[in-house]
Amino acid sequence: MNLTECPFCYAPIHPLADGTCPACRKNTRTAPPENFQYTAAELSADQDFPACCILCGQDTENIELFVFSYDSHLGDRLDDAAYFAFLMFSVLTVGLGLFLLPLYRRRLRNYRQMTYAINLPFCPACLPAKPAYAPITIEGSTYHFKVHKSFKAKLPPAARGSIR
Repeated sequence: MNLTECPFCYAPIHPLADGTCPACRKNTRTAPPENFQYTAAELSADQDFPACCILCGQDTENIELFVFSYDSHLGDRLDDAAYFAFLMFSVLTVGLGLFLLPLYRRRLRNYRQMTYAINLPFCPACLPAKPAYAPITIEGSTYHFKVHKSFKAKLPPAARGSIR
């Protein structure tokens, strides 16, 4: 099964017949050429990185501490809210339940901001772009970043063999 990489969200996909990415809903045929010089890579904080800029692919010895925030849903508050919802829908009529649904959904929007830090190679020319740089996704201690293809090629084979 051959998957292509979306030039917008960098997810492995089968584009739809009209070229639309099923993940981000953007047309893969209209991507700007500079998007094709990037790819997704799984990076871990305890991993050794090549002496290569993560954004432009040029050789650099400069390692910068990269700190970013990522919103994470508060799972521990869901149990009380779910029990409350079950009790409300059991006792009240469907009409009253539908009336209270917006209030219940607002309770589920409790977010906590997590702060992560990882040392990433940025050359001096790419340092101004560092504040706008963010991971695509986070899975445990593994981060998926948009990286330059030459950076990914210089990663050790175990890190390069990711599914993304």
